[in-house]
Amino acid sequence: MSAIYFNCRTGISGDMVVGALLDLGIDASYLAAELKKLALSDYSINARKVYKKGVAATKFDVYIEGDQPQRGLAEVNYLIEESALDYEVKSLSQEIFRHLARSEATAHKTAIENVRFHEVGAVDSIIDIVSAAILLKRLGIIDASCSTISLGRGKTMTEHGIIDIPSPAVRHLLKGIPTTKSGISAELTTPTGAAIIKTIAGKYTDTPPGTRKKGYGAGTKDLEIPNVLEVRMIA
Repeated sequence: MSAIYFNCRTGISGDMVVGALLDLGIDASYLAAELKKLALSDYSINARKVYKKGVAATKFDVYIEGDQPQRGLAEVNYLIEESALDYEVKSLSQEIFRHLARSEATAHKTAIENVRFHEVGAVDSIIDIVSAAILLKRLGIIDASCSTISLGRGKTMTEHGIIDIPSPAVRHLLKGIPTTKSGISAELTTPTGAAIIKTIAGKYTDTPPGTRKKGYGAGTKDLEIPNVLEVRMIA
């Protein structure tokens, strides 16, 4: 069993988490086989090496074919519960989605049962969250800690129009957690990334512990600094 540390100096997103965990040495074919236990179709995944300002990292992508339905928490829970995934993977995935649903309900001033996840409930975000749970179990992670989380600044376009960065959902998810807006004009932390780290991290510190192995997950944007999420397996 192991512990892991997340260095979120350029934020955190679902695809960056998956890329960083794969970068620790897990073959993407293992992940693809596990994901087939979900009753999802018309998607594919890809993991490849990229460089972000000279830092080698794994970029994880989900490709969607055709239209996909919007889902509420009940539909997502059912999809996960009826899968053949391990119990621990199901439980962690559902807990992450509960945090997402609460944050969206608070942001839009509605009941949690009325939340439609929009982009958060799309297949790519379901894949990101379930993949993170699969890989954390594969790595034997029993404890996680995290640095101060960079949020970025400016504005971003969503299903609900143009909103400020960080989004209301991210602000709710990370309430009471050490964050910084940084000087970068971009959305660095997404609701999916915020929900994952809120669910798994038990401690926040900017002093990384002893390190056995490092992995890097690449973000989509090209920034003035390396847009990567660093994870450290702790000795």
